[in-house]
Amino acid sequence: MNLREINFSFGGLHCLRDFGMIYAEINGHPITPPVTPNLYRIAGMSGNLRMPGKTRGLMQFRGNMFYMSDPPDQTAAQEMLRRVAAWLLGGRQRLVFDYEPHRFYLAEVNAETRWNFANWIEGGLVVGFDAQPDAYNVRENTVTLNTTDTDANLNLVVDTGEPAPLRLVIENTGVAPINAATVAVACKSAALDGMELETGAALAMDMEPPIGAVFSTGADAMPYAKRFDYITLGAGANAIAVTLEYGEGTAGAKITASARGRI
Repeated sequence: MNLREINFSFGGLHCLRDFGMIYAEINGHPITPPVTPNLYRIAGMSGNLRMPGKTRGLMQFRGNMFYMSDPPDQTAAQEMLRRVAAWLLGGRQRLVFDYEPHRFYLAEVNAETRWNFANWIEGGLVVGFDAQPDAYNVRENTVTLNTTDTDANLNLVVDTGEPAPLRLVIENTGVAPINAATVAVACKSAALDGMELETGAALAMDMEPPIGAVFSTGADAMPYAKRFDYITLGAGANAIAVTLEYGEGTAGAKITASARGRI
């Protein structure tokens, strides 16, 4: 790994370009999160019973940050570090490493950050990120269809390792209001009924936790939900069926399906 690959950006700011600091990993970096299988103990049975499913824990990235140009004194260093601390303590944000610019983690700094002189004569900042277990694709996979029919079929090819939650946006491009919408993938579906989506308005159904549905006005659409399964897409081609019900007038809709792949 060369100097151009060792650094990172967090919340859109880069450690070297924006703060003049380089990052050095402590004991390498994790590739996969810790996994806890679903195991059950049964009285009178030796060992345990392995059930389907698992939970994945947080990934921890630990390293030292060093200034490329040493501060003139500790007072100046302290002021510079205050800026860095304000950046790092900005909550959960995108963490992108230079060696993998096409992926990001959702991470935050929770542990104490400490300036010390243990690893470099001029001192360095010890920092640790707690990252959610998925490494997300920066680029989403998306497909869009314009239709005047009540039934529409979309085919979305997804680049992913883990199941990727579906996001579906329906925009009314016609004159007739859209009164109901159903999306189905395999045996899972989400259906909203009794609404009145007017011309130019949009409805977004988002399966990224916390799942939900919202109108383009910002109003919650979940009170109209008759069914709302958690819908995810797998790697490769995914068939997505959308059914719309219109009121009086000329029908028309723009449907966009997207998913952000992850490993």
